[in-house]
Amino acid sequence: MSPEAHPTREELEGFMLGDLPAEPTRRVLRHLLSDCDTCQEATTVMWDVGANNTPERPAPLSAAELSGRESLGRFDYDYALERVFDRVRRVNTTLQAERTEAQELLADLLRHPLERRLMLVQNSPRFQTWGLCELILQRSSETVGLEPREGKETAELAVAVAESLSPVLYGAPLVQDLKARAWAILGNTNRVLSDFRSAEQCFQVAESHLARGTGDRLERARLLDLKASLRNYQGRTEEAISLLNRAIAIYQRAGQRHLLGRTLLNKGHVSMWAGELETSIALLRQGLALVDPERDARLVVTSHHNLAYVLNELGRHREALAIAGRTRQLYLEVGDRLNLLRLEFLEGQIALALGRLEQAEGIFREVRRSFSEKEMAYDAALASLDLAEVYARQGRHADMQVLAQEMLPIFKSRELQREAIAALIMFQQAAEQDGVTVSLIQEVTGCLQRVRKHSAGEAAF
Repeated sequence: MSPEAHPTREELEGFMLGDLPAEPTRRVLRHLLSDCDTCQEATTVMWDVGANNTPERPAPLSAAELSGRESLGRFDYDYALERVFDRVRRVNTTLQAERTEAQELLADLLRHPLERRLMLVQNSPRFQTWGLCELILQRSSETVGLEPREGKETAELAVAVAESLSPVLYGAPLVQDLKARAWAILGNTNRVLSDFRSAEQCFQVAESHLARGTGDRLERARLLDLKASLRNYQGRTEEAISLLNRAIAIYQRAGQRHLLGRTLLNKGHVSMWAGELETSIALLRQGLALVDPERDARLVVTSHHNLAYVLNELGRHREALAIAGRTRQLYLEVGDRLNLLRLEFLEGQIALALGRLEQAEGIFREVRRSFSEKEMAYDAALASLDLAEVYARQGRHADMQVLAQEMLPIFKSRELQREAIAALIMFQQAAEQDGVTVSLIQEVTGCLQRVRKHSAGEAAF
């Protein structure tokens, strides 16, 4: 392996844990000893988590210990391996014990209301472990797309745990890295909840922690990726793309295939919202080719959904329908009812585009009812407008008027912004006067989509 040929993340992890065969192990070690900053940064956490901050200096070797070696270089590799494996195994044992215990600790915390949880974390060393913080961060990331407020509470708990960790036990720079990660995830949950001011403050705190951390570029890339989503929903598209490009460069140099794919998917999502649909398709396909579905099946589902949506918007309806059909089983496996509902909505939009009006009507009626029950005002309004387009194409003015009256409860939603309500009132008034046209419906739909883009975060990124 040449100094330029970076080992994969799997090879590095296998090397650190002693799971690689002898020859690949030696190639990875030679690469690390070549002063490759990227790979040394990638292994920082595995070298140091849970270890004493002061590295041990190896004792001088006796002549007997040196005898029998083919060369000093050969010895250096073997000796380094022995010391590394011994240290990593000890660290890994500690972390595995913490991670095993973390499930029970989290279950104990979740029995209490949020304020009591935070008090327990602050006052009891039992809850002040790296493994528990990791688990809570994972839970927050998984929850925020389904239950944003629960995701935020979980992220707040993770921040409390991270802030309580001992810099003596875990190493001060590493604790700073984990604090940065926790604050960035809390910032992302605030972004999903459309609290952009709080999200901005969280990212500022995260960056201050990261500046005092290990300098690990992978931690930097994680933060850049999440911050890009905030910039996207603030309407600062160029900044979002710039942040994502920096993260992409880091993941490429580090050989992080899955994380690179995830960031490309985020960039495809940003491009989609920016109206750069052809670019979005290319990025989504690149990202899907790189991500590991077993590591994040929900991300794969969402990205296939975005790809089908963009293809449908570009008039490539049958391609969109084929993707939706091929991935339906994955939607079912993920088991997220909301994702399935969005899939049905998309299938209705494709049916409408293909002129299958009866099929589209049945789908829109069902998803409109489900969105209303879930109090998802924007989705319910958009489904109603799609149903209105079916009626408009069939000249069903009486049904249009009934539909307009049925939409009145949507106006009371706190989720809707003033501009969205004004657009819906315009539609309702036109329906009362038999003045609804397909072009008017599409104009109102476009208005709702623009307002929603800047007022509500998306679960995917």
